[in-house]
Amino acid sequence: MIRKWFLFILILLVPAFASADPVIFHTLDGGSAPYETVSEAAGGLFADGAELLTVDFIDRGASDCIMLRCGGETMLVDGAIFNQFAHIESVFRTLDVTHFTYLLNTHAHDDHIEGLLAILRRDYTVDEYMSCYPDGYNGSEYQTKARELLAAKNIPYRQIGDGDRFTLGGAEVTVFRDETPGIDKNRHSIILKVVFGERSVLLMADAVGQTQEYLLGQYDPSVFKADVLKYPHHGYVNMTSAFLQAVSPELCVITNTRASAALAERQLAALHIPRYYTNAGVVRMQTDGKIWRAEQMPFGWPSE
Repeated sequence: MIRKWFLFILILLVPAFASADPVIFHTLDGGSAPYETVSEAAGGLFADGAELLTVDFIDRGASDCIMLRCGGETMLVDGAIFNQFAHIESVFRTLDVTHFTYLLNTHAHDDHIEGLLAILRRDYTVDEYMSCYPDGYNGSEYQTKARELLAAKNIPYRQIGDGDRFTLGGAEVTVFRDETPGIDKNRHSIILKVVFGERSVLLMADAVGQTQEYLLGQYDPSVFKADVLKYPHHGYVNMTSAFLQAVSPELCVITNTRASAALAERQLAALHIPRYYTNAGVVRMQTDGKIWRAEQMPFGWPSE
C-alpha cells in the first residue's frame, strides 16, 4: 500500500517539473547524457550579435568551478581542488580568459577554494574577490591565505550575504545564504540565482537540506524557481522534495561522477529531469535571455 501511494504521489509530481514549451535545447553528441528525452538544438539558435550569458561548469567532478561570462565581464564561482587546476587553466587559455571581474568563493572547503588560491598566485587580474566571511575570520586556513594573497595584490575584498545583489554584464545576481550562527561551512554556503532576461540558473554550492528548509522558511518558494539547477554538494545527498519542487528545473548539472552521485541520480531520474555530470566533460549553458542551449564538451576538451 505504501508503495502504491508513493507511485501515485510521484505521478502527480512529474508534470510540475515538465515544461509545456521547453526553454532548453541540447546539442547532443551521441552519449547517454542528459539521460532523458530532450529537445535538440538547431543551427542559428541565437540571433547574430545577440548578447549571451555563458555558464561553463569546468570542474571534473567532486569539486565546483563555474565560470559565467556576460557583457564583457567574467565571474568565477569557486575554483575546484588544486589537482584539477591544470585542466581549469587550459580552459582559461582556450577561451583567452586572463581577467576576472569577480572571483567568488561560496565557502572555504578545499574543493571550492584551492583553485582560487592558485589564480591569486598567478598573473591573472581580478577586480574584486567576494566571500561570505568577514575580515579577520580565522576559521579556515584557506580563507586566511586568500586574504594574504589579496592584500599582496591590492585586490578589493567584499563580504556578501543573504539578500545582496550585483550585476554581471546584463545579468542580475542575487545572493541567498543561511546565516544562522554556529552552523558548518556547507550549511552556510553562498547560493546564487543568476537571471538574464527571462532565463535563470540557480547555483547551490554545498547548501544541504537544513539550509534548503531554512530558506523556504525565509522566502516565498517562487523566489527559487530556475531553469537550470547546479545540484548541491556534488549529489552526495538528496535535495528536499519541497526545495526541488520550488526550483522545478528543466535541467540539472551535478559536479561529480554519476556513480558517486547515486542519490541525486535516483531522485532526478524518478522525476525525469535531464542531467549532466561534469566528470564526463565541461558543461556549457548559453542563453540570449529567451532560450538556453546546453552542450557537454568531450572529456578531452580543450586539447592543447
